[in-house]
Amino acid sequence: MLLGLTAAPYLVWLLWGRPDLERLGSFWFYRDFSQYLAAMQEGARSSSWLVHDHFTAEPHQPILMYPLYVGLGKLATALRLELLAVYYLAEVLGRVALLGALYQFGALFLRVGGWRLVGGSTLQPPTS
Repeated sequence: MLLGLTAAPYLVWLLWGRPDLERLGSFWFYRDFSQYLAAMQEGARSSSWLVHDHFTAEPHQPILMYPLYVGLGKLATALRLELLAVYYLAEVLGRVALLGALYQFGALFLRVGGWRLVGGSTLQPPTS
């Protein structure tokens, strides 16, 4: 259910969004996402993992910055896919992984069956 709720803005955008508007790529990190997208684009174009900060006025050398997004850009190039398609897939996989990790974390503390139902599971922990 939580995964469905976080995907709702994308569904609304796909079904009822204006077709003539271009979307930046993220509803959740809209102020930072332009910087992440720039790192993905530079990672896709370059063989290096070092990127420039495109949103600063100071001259600087490329540095290791946003390696996750640089890696997504390199993955998109290797798979010959669009950058945003790879980003969306990584975003969904990250949310699924987060839900799994939250469940495992909660299961450590909610050993009693009734309380584990509150945490979202009907499974009982193994007895030793």
